[in-house]
Amino acid sequence: MSKPKTERLICKPRTEEERVAITLEYFASFVVWTETLSQGELTSLSLKIENLMHSSNADTLNQLLKNTQKYLVEEATLRESIENFRKDAHDTMNELALEIAQDYSVDAKE
Repeated sequence: MSKPKTERLICKPRTEEERVAITLEYFASFVVWTETLSQGELTSLSLKIENLMHSSNADTLNQLLKNTQKYLVEEATLRESIENFRKDAHDTMNELALEIAQDYSVDAKE
């Protein structure tokens, strides 16, 4: 098994707490990074993770990959829902502004 880069750079082995903290930091970075991806990038990443699943993997690894892919799909779906909501809200505000302008125009003529 190869050593992670963080382990190759130090002379003495890290403590269990340090390894857990580093792993958690990588995990948090992954979550934060996915929040910056576009919907297309999320979809692409999801497909790549799906392709990592294989019958020769440990069941726990495949379950982790499956749950990660599910998270990415849900994140992309949520983004699409938010974008649709924003578009609908924008369209509604434009319609209301137009109605108010028309009402004001009619009132001004009278």
